[in-house]
Amino acid sequence: SATVSEDMQSATLKWEAPLVGIDGGYINPENIKYNVYKLTSSLAGDFWDLIEEGTQDLSYTYHVEEIMQDYYEFSVKATNIAGVSPQAAETSAVLGRPHDLPMYDDFNTGTYIYGPWITYIPTPDYRTQWGILPLEVIPFLENEYDNAVCAMGLMENGKGKAGMPIFTTKNLEQASIEVDFWTGENAASNIHISGTTFGLDKDILVGSVVYNGTWNKQSFNLPQELLGKDWVQLFVEGDFPEGTAQWILLKSYNVNDKPAGIDNIENNGQISIKATEGGLAVFVDEPEYISIFTPDGKAIYAGQLSDGNNYINLQKGIYIVACGNNRTKVAVK
Repeated sequence: SATVSEDMQSATLKWEAPLVGIDGGYINPENIKYNVYKLTSSLAGDFWDLIEEGTQDLSYTYHVEEIMQDYYEFSVKATNIAGVSPQAAETSAVLGRPHDLPMYDDFNTGTYIYGPWITYIPTPDYRTQWGILPLEVIPFLENEYDNAVCAMGLMENGKGKAGMPIFTTKNLEQASIEVDFWTGENAASNIHISGTTFGLDKDILVGSVVYNGTWNKQSFNLPQELLGKDWVQLFVEGDFPEGTAQWILLKSYNVNDKPAGIDNIENNGQISIKATEGGLAVFVDEPEYISIFTPDGKAIYAGQLSDGNNYINLQKGIYIVACGNNRTKVAVK
């Protein structure tokens, strides 16, 4: 594993000592040393560059100077009197100087203004192909001529996760992200933004995308846990129950130091949303996705409703509810 430092200038690699050899025999850990490698790219191709040889420690810290952030891949191989093991433990990290806000990109140059973007595969069901594509090559958007970050599902019931460029919120008391996602035909399910920073054990939800049948530009405030930090990384995530038939399409994003808001609050009467004591009673005549926000744009609930009556427990307060094409403000007592 690799743990990135609070200032993003180093990564500490950790590994466990092997106890069994390739042929199944016992290995005395005290006789094992380790070689640490970093993947290096050149015109001749990629190769593993030896950066630490013969250490007996079970950790190694790699340092960078104050440089532009980049993606680093590392591997560790065990070695003893029999030679260097052909097997390697691999890990990766993004290191270097975080970007300052604001950070905006509409991908119309055909590449990334800010980088790097990283594809993450935390479990085997995260199977998607990411990249920048002109929208006209996508069959159901052939009349559009912008570019977008695109993720296509590669397996049924798969998931996708991409890490956005890392930025700093140091000395900031507020920050938000505006995103413009495709939410119509063939859109992936449960598209949302999550985030992490130094010291967090798991990602936290920043906001869940509301589906309105077309491009939907939405803003989300960054949670308090992501403010005043040397570095923050946000993730674009989604589900692909139908595999290659579904896409995540992000046409632009803007991370800045201003608060988000939710505009155009309305109720078109097609879905019944009623505040009750301690929650919401929601009736839908077919399955719908629902998102609930505080008035300042913080997402507090997102999920799939079944057709018929549904009930969601909420604390007392004012909420913005988005369900299908319906948006309304409610007061829970």
